[in-house]
Amino acid sequence: MYCRNYGKKLESEVKICDSCGIKPPHGQYFCGACGVEVLPLAERCIECGAELGKPPRPKSKTAAVLLAVFLSFWTWVYTYRKNTWKFWVGLVVSLPAFVVFNIGVIPHNSVEYDANGNYLGLGGFRFSNNILVPALLVILAVWIWAIIDVFLKHQDWYLTYNWKVPQNLKRKNKN
Repeated sequence: MYCRNYGKKLESEVKICDSCGIKPPHGQYFCGACGVEVLPLAERCIECGAELGKPPRPKSKTAAVLLAVFLSFWTWVYTYRKNTWKFWVGLVVSLPAFVVFNIGVIPHNSVEYDANGNYLGLGGFRFSNNILVPALLVILAVWIWAIIDVFLKHQDWYLTYNWKVPQNLKRKNKN
């Protein structure tokens, strides 16, 4: 038996790999039966034909673009592990701007009469443009940033989102 994540030969009684700390049936880089390196999305080992288990589920670029168009910076929750800082910047910038924008629309609910005393109805809303315009611009800037960021990422970025490259493979690539 081999560690699927690290590729090290294990004794049959081992419950957790002492090299990576993962339980033996889990992992995606090596065949558990023969120890040969396999592709992360492979379902069968090319060398021995053993079944490798379910590959990680990729993310969808279409879903990310739709989330960006309709929910602005909330699209980064979909890919939170790789876009944590973008989500928090979007939240910290947009939330106060949204609050300021909504406070800028001050309801004016008093009864209005003209100079002759005729009833004009309830007052509408007063808009304070010196507050609304900058707040709206900040909200739109974050929204456009989210759409552009998601749209410009290549499809492969989403397909390989759940791939976890173990340390031993990272070292091989550096040499």
